[in-house]
Amino acid sequence: MHIKKSIRNSITWVASVPLIFISLTIYADTECEPGAIESSSIEVLCPMKSGMSRIKVAGSWGFIDLSGKIVIAPAFDDADDFAEGLAAVQVGEKWGVIDTKGAWIVKPRFNTIQAFAEGLAAAEEGDKWGYIDRAGNWVIQPQYAGASSFSNKTAVVSKAYQQDLLIDPTGKILKQLPAHVDVYKYSRTQGLFSATVNAPPVLQNLTGQTRPVPADQSARFSGGLFITSKQETRNGQPITLYGTADIQGRTVFPPTFRSLDEFHQGLAIAAPDSPVEPDQSLQGLLSKNGKFVLNPAYQDIQYSDGWYLATPNRTNKRRDVIDQAGRIVLSVDCPSLTMAQIEQADSPWKLIHGCDQSWVWHSTTGLMKSLIKRPDIQVNTGYLLLLEEGESQDAQDKPFELFDNHGKKVLSSSDPTVKGQFDSIDLIQPISEIAKQKPDLLPVALLVKGYRQVAIFTHDHQVITRPEWQYESELLDYRFASADKPIDGPLLMKTEQGWGAINGKGEWVIQPDERKLSVFRNGLAFIDSPDGLKVIDQSGKLYAVPAHGRQMHFPTPYTLEWVDENQQSHRQNLKTGQTVAIPEGMTYKTFHQGLAPAEKDRQWGIINTQFQWLVQPRYNQIDPELHQDKLIGWKISADDKSGERTLYGWLNESGKLIVEPRYESIRYDANAKILMVRDQENGEGVLGMDGKVYIEPIYESVRYLDDGWFQVNPVSKQGLMNAQGEWVVQPRRYLNSFDQHPFEITKYRGELRLTDLNGRVSTAKNPLSPVEDGPAWWWVDIQASNSDSTGTLFRGFDFKERVTIPGGVAEHDRFSEGVVVFKPHNPTAKSNIGLADAKGKIIGLYPFGEIKPMQNGFAVVSQEVDHHSKTKKQGKIAALTAPVTRYGYLNRQGQLSIPLQFEAATNFSEARAVVINKGNLALIDTAGKVLLQGAWLCGKQPVLLNGQEQIIWPETAKQVQRCN
Repeated sequence: MHIKKSIRNSITWVASVPLIFISLTIYADTECEPGAIESSSIEVLCPMKSGMSRIKVAGSWGFIDLSGKIVIAPAFDDADDFAEGLAAVQVGEKWGVIDTKGAWIVKPRFNTIQAFAEGLAAAEEGDKWGYIDRAGNWVIQPQYAGASSFSNKTAVVSKAYQQDLLIDPTGKILKQLPAHVDVYKYSRTQGLFSATVNAPPVLQNLTGQTRPVPADQSARFSGGLFITSKQETRNGQPITLYGTADIQGRTVFPPTFRSLDEFHQGLAIAAPDSPVEPDQSLQGLLSKNGKFVLNPAYQDIQYSDGWYLATPNRTNKRRDVIDQAGRIVLSVDCPSLTMAQIEQADSPWKLIHGCDQSWVWHSTTGLMKSLIKRPDIQVNTGYLLLLEEGESQDAQDKPFELFDNHGKKVLSSSDPTVKGQFDSIDLIQPISEIAKQKPDLLPVALLVKGYRQVAIFTHDHQVITRPEWQYESELLDYRFASADKPIDGPLLMKTEQGWGAINGKGEWVIQPDERKLSVFRNGLAFIDSPDGLKVIDQSGKLYAVPAHGRQMHFPTPYTLEWVDENQQSHRQNLKTGQTVAIPEGMTYKTFHQGLAPAEKDRQWGIINTQFQWLVQPRYNQIDPELHQDKLIGWKISADDKSGERTLYGWLNESGKLIVEPRYESIRYDANAKILMVRDQENGEGVLGMDGKVYIEPIYESVRYLDDGWFQVNPVSKQGLMNAQGEWVVQPRRYLNSFDQHPFEITKYRGELRLTDLNGRVSTAKNPLSPVEDGPAWWWVDIQASNSDSTGTLFRGFDFKERVTIPGGVAEHDRFSEGVVVFKPHNPTAKSNIGLADAKGKIIGLYPFGEIKPMQNGFAVVSQEVDHHSKTKKQGKIAALTAPVTRYGYLNRQGQLSIPLQFEAATNFSEARAVVINKGNLALIDTAGKVLLQGAWLCGKQPVLLNGQEQIIWPETAKQVQRCN
């Protein structure tokens, strides 16, 4: 039907409703890309298969034929391609089967149906897979957890928790595969099954002894025990039960629990076996001997910061707080009850809060009810300060409670000594090493009122204030000290007479008669005295500063560093008076045990306190490894020979080279006191601190367990298996795709390996002849190629030279249908890219930006072109130019057979290709003729047009006379 003149102008290529536009790019290697192009009335258009193409429009799926005619109207929620004259389609939640006319062969009743192959299709009903025939009858009853399509009268199936099986079309078992072999069931490589070999993990110690990991273990190790598992089937449903085994593999308690979490401090959340569903099993706390220390009476238990929060019944509000011994510490009606995180190592504190209530627990005093409803927390050297969350910092009587390191409440906002007198309280954070060594030089906390009056809280629990003390913003440094800005005492204080410093008892250490005093860092401060700028230490001793010193600071305890008038840096130990000149161009980081990483000319080494090179600068980076503030060693890094990868090594604590930079990663394991390394090409392993290899770096992963034992997990390997369950391509660590080429290329320890589908391995040292030869068997020899002169060299499977292409070819590019894309030596605007044949002859040079590999006689090409549009500006018509990308096709002879006219394009399949034309998905033939085109009627109704721009779908649109 031709479009009537009255309605023709209502056909638009872009909807009038607001749209979100996306990049109009089609990826040919993805089944039906591009899906959901926002400007297109056709939502998805798939490649031709068996003469039919799936199409999604107006939210439903249908099918078109090679002419672009709709043969099955869009009516399905989902659809698969036709295979053997049948296609699986979805209506609602279920799948059925239709023929090429759209007639139901099998009404929708299955969860999923795979494509028909050899007359059968794998189908899922309930949670079991079986096989149906073309009439929908069960040929092999549903009984499997997974199933593949048939190929060569063989399919792979699996049952829950059992090994994979090979079966014939009657369901007869042909072969049972080993338990550690897992076959991928949903696709094939040239008729072969892809299979993974998962070798079981083993235990190994540093003496080389090995043991098997306990059978049926669930790959979890917790609290010195393996958590083991076993599977059972009850009432047709699989269940898993859990137990434990020790490091020797001996059963501690058998798998009799429905759930078993990780052990924490000797306890684990567990649920015993019961006839109810797992999510209805009650939980308790289980000890390592398999006995409950807290009976299973809870619907839910959560581990939280060393304790547990338990819910007896989800229908009520009660929550129980349980300690690490399994004792109920608190029981309260509060569904929002939670445990606060105390950010302090080995903290003796626990804080519980919720429902405008809070409780404090200390390891000495036990549980205490707090007055704070919604607490904020500050912690310092054992003291705990609770502040009411959300209260204004300027509000008087702001609620707070302060507890000392013995768990005793020592101050609160209701105490007469502070009530109504202060606006805020903050713990002082003395985190520097000097502050830790001399804690009496700083008080516990600062109290402030109106940013004027200042008080301190002392270690003997006294609130002390002096009328002459004045608030200054520098006092904030004591609240917000950090590892990057450590701080120590005495405490800076200002009076009307001047600046001074007090100790933790409020006594003047430095009298307040200085014009200015800085905060003490690393035991030193700057003082602006009548005699000029000086340095003062914690005892009040003064030191002169360099006359022309600039950029002065205290990098380490009792040291001063500065830059003189000649830009020379110096460092002086004020205790000894020794001064060292820092070499020009050197920068350094923090010293550890007298050594520091230093950089010069972008290379890093290690220096001593005299700024002498202990390790010459030759590394990309050097970082210290510390454990409990002790230097363990230095992690070093350097580039590999190609300069493309960073490799890591190790120096001991004195700077001696232990491990050359040759690993992808290296780290110190504090529990095992060894080095864990990863080799990029091989895997993980273990080295001693002296560099000795204890476990070769060839494993997928290595982790330390306990008692000197490591669990090593071998690398999973992939191979290809035929219908008889025989390995065609032997399992190996890396298996690339054989879909596009008859062999794969891998590299093992720097050696190039070519492996064909027969599993034969060809190398430069031991070359093999190909089963057949041709451009598809050729590969790029990057090392022997020179894109600036001779060109790109291709070799065959036998490593012999085949052809040289006069230009650059990417390492992973191949010949496709006898031609290859290359980049000319001296590209120009007219010859930016080219095509060459298998003899190295140039087929053509082109101005295109890209040429895709040749497929089915055509190659997609693209190029940026100027896009001209018009806009009206000040009554004049102005032309606008903006670059856009347009796509077309070259044929096998190198001719531009389809001009650059589309916004995107895919490869041809069965002489048809999907493109984007005028913002809509379209189907074209090999002449570039549009056979089917999406469009919009009246700017909002999706319609389909044929090559003559006639509406062919939906039928109702053909009757529209005018738009409303």
